[in-house]
Amino acid sequence: MKIYNQLINKLKDQRGGVAIIVAIIVVFIVIALMALAIDVGRLYGTKNELQNVADAAALAGAGKLGDIYTHMTAAEQDAHDFSTDRADIVLSARGVVGAGNNKVAGEDITINEGDIFIYNVTLEGGNLKYEGSDHFVLGDPSTMPDAVRVKVRRDDTSGGNGPITTFFAKMLGFGTINVTADATAALTTLDEVGSGEMNMPIGLSENMFPNDCTDTIKFSPTADSCAAWHNFFDPVNASTLPAKLLGLILDDPTVHDDDPTNDPDPYGQCALEPCGRTDPNDAMDQSWLDVYFNMLASQVPDSDYTMDVDGGEDSFDFQGGVISALFTGGRLDWEADANGDYVIPKYNIPGDSTSGQVVLGDDKHPASFFAIFDYMRFRDGIDLPLGGLDVDADDDPTTGTNGNEMHITDSDAVWSALVPVYEDNDVCINPNSALKIVGFAVIHVVMPNAPPASTITAKIDCNLTFIGGQGGGGFSGNVRGTIPNLVE
Repeated sequence: MKIYNQLINKLKDQRGGVAIIVAIIVVFIVIALMALAIDVGRLYGTKNELQNVADAAALAGAGKLGDIYTHMTAAEQDAHDFSTDRADIVLSARGVVGAGNNKVAGEDITINEGDIFIYNVTLEGGNLKYEGSDHFVLGDPSTMPDAVRVKVRRDDTSGGNGPITTFFAKMLGFGTINVTADATAALTTLDEVGSGEMNMPIGLSENMFPNDCTDTIKFSPTADSCAAWHNFFDPVNASTLPAKLLGLILDDPTVHDDDPTNDPDPYGQCALEPCGRTDPNDAMDQSWLDVYFNMLASQVPDSDYTMDVDGGEDSFDFQGGVISALFTGGRLDWEADANGDYVIPKYNIPGDSTSGQVVLGDDKHPASFFAIFDYMRFRDGIDLPLGGLDVDADDDPTTGTNGNEMHITDSDAVWSALVPVYEDNDVCINPNSALKIVGFAVIHVVMPNAPPASTITAKIDCNLTFIGGQGGGGFSGNVRGTIPNLVE
């Protein structure tokens, strides 16, 4: 009986059983942690590989888009139907995978054509805003594409390459996992403008883009033009800016420099002779200013040109309102052609083009803005918007339109120039300080208004302008490079 009771007590003792159960649970937890470590690690590895593919595909697609722009003039860009280019862009984006390239989880993958999107992208409130995906309307600048977005899949959708198969997680009921990645590459604004490429002393507020790009800018005593004067790298003041502009005319580096081997045609003809110095090696050669304004050598400012400008890094000193000294002095007189564009010079002896052009006012002291306007508009090399330019050149900004609307078709009647876009967190501040350059824009300026008005009228081209071989900036302004970078 005693032995029987001892056996019963042994059977009732559960201390060993608990230990066995705990051991089993620990083993199960270890296996679960192994599953978590191995499968989650594989999941993240696959995600990274998918992201690399998405990045490469977006860059390839946007690069093809940039290449398309590179081979077109600005007018051709405005008139182009980009829906015809979708197949080429898709082919470039999909070309980064297949045939052993960019495998994901050890397997070749494909990119669905429906997962490739071509957009026009703007920056609003610090966030990217996508417009007009694969919907390109001729004449509608909001649909001019500048970005490609690509989604890459390992999931169970049609053509999704199949989900990721798990190892240990199967024991927990997770046999497969869907993984996706997407990326956007865009043609952004320029990150640098070279020396001599900017010659207009005007800057625009970043608030002009994208909401108000159709506005006509009128420089006047008002403080809400969303634009301002600048003197490149010098503080703005009435005594230095006029001389700076005249110095740009004296030795325009875009036409000549001190080494004629750097100029493809150092003694070639210009639309309005002479262009800079006819002989770039002759410091005593007559300048454009000397020819038209009979200036003495002592009155001609030192030649100069603007320096390199890094977008997002450099700052200019900006000033709102009017700098009347820019409009004071002599100016060339012009007649309108059959279309009303002021491109025909008036001569001292009517009908005799050898008699010298008429100068209104002081021919010894040219009005600097009129002078650089006449000089640069024949040499700017920038097209007008498609269909010409509609402006109210003589409008008084304080009273509204006066019925003198102009439709300009001759690019020589307009000075089209690259100008900086300055940082402006408020709604069109009236600047009087140094402000960071955040982008660049092309604007078109028509014939200035003489004193007492002392104003200019400019039109922003809403259509994007693409410049080959550049990029790397942001989205402020209407200028884009053709080298893409990842933006999202």
